[in-house]
Amino acid sequence: MHVVVASHHRLPVEGYGGPQRVVVALVRGLAALGHRVTLLAQPGTKVAEAAKIVEVAPRLFKDSGVDLKRFFPDGADILHAHFPLKQGPKGVPFVQTLHGNWKPDTPLPPNTIFLSRDHAKRHGSAIYVHNGLDPAEYIFRGRKAVLLARARCLWMPAQWDEPFGLPTIEALFSGTPVLGTRRGALPEIVTPAVGVLRDTLDELILAGDKVTTLDPRACRERAERQFTHLVMAENYVRIYQNVLTSGELK
Repeated sequence: MHVVVASHHRLPVEGYGGPQRVVVALVRGLAALGHRVTLLAQPGTKVAEAAKIVEVAPRLFKDSGVDLKRFFPDGADILHAHFPLKQGPKGVPFVQTLHGNWKPDTPLPPNTIFLSRDHAKRHGSAIYVHNGLDPAEYIFRGRKAVLLARARCLWMPAQWDEPFGLPTIEALFSGTPVLGTRRGALPEIVTPAVGVLRDTLDELILAGDKVTTLDPRACRERAERQFTHLVMAENYVRIYQNVLTSGELK
């Protein structure tokens, strides 16, 4: 399959940039599965796994009504945008991933995919794909990975409904259990084997000793089983195939 992935950023991003890191991970995952990827992004983008990079001026990405068809290569199968489009390119199969939360009753763009079951449900949908990362990033031990691996736990007292919560799986890849609130996507990511979830700050404090008894290997194994870039890519490919065969996300 030839997938056109569109991001309105320059990739890879400098600094953190959670959604941007997910886009790069998706490109790598799709390529590793044998798919051809054309990447639409801002000038200066360099992602080795993309078969082709098409540089798009930043001003064009600011228009949610922009028609990306002019950038769609001959022979490509589907467009996957990672920013809101009012409509897809005419005659081009497409999907788009929403990386944030929208206000209640906001009309959703067409063919929107969410980041978790909770994220989708809060927007009146059932279509989601969990984010994934490349486990290799947490073997070679960059500074963040070292800090996470040395930590007794990742403290995640979320006070809002995270669409996903990328630091959570970063911790799991590093073998670090999670102590957090039962909000947003956290209950989908954190099982009793890899973390402890509570409802209040006082309950979290009381659970501090329990979370440090959890096995780091179980944390890593859960991340490798559910939250790699390959698993994410496979789940997106299933949706791509649905759109190409039926015109529907499912």
